[in-house]
Amino acid sequence: MTYYALVKQCAETPLALKALQQMRAWGLTPFDLKSVGHGITEQFSEKLMRLGLLPEGEFNDGLILAETALAGIPALATSDADLLDIEEIPLRVQFEAADLLPVQICHPKLLLKAMTPKR
Repeated sequence: MTYYALVKQCAETPLALKALQQMRAWGLTPFDLKSVGHGITEQFSEKLMRLGLLPEGEFNDGLILAETALAGIPALATSDADLLDIEEIPLRVQFEAADLLPVQICHPKLLLKAMTPKR
């Protein structure tokens, strides 16, 4: 998000900048990986692409999954089709092989539906 807010000038720049400015007000806490975490996330992402769990060129999606796991966050809400299309069991095997907390990927609408009280 920082890249889109401060470096790349595009249609998403104003939204990314607003999101960065409002993060804490929205109750979101940003985190930074220790330097060793960067190597772990890169290796994990490369392995997911090599195994065909992520399409070539979706390196950042793999980074997001590994960063989420390293942060101890058990679920990732996303509308990204490449992430939602990953087979759950082979992905879980790769999380375990990398000694990372497995992350459940779900669409935000399904997550919201599950969290909405029944009437």
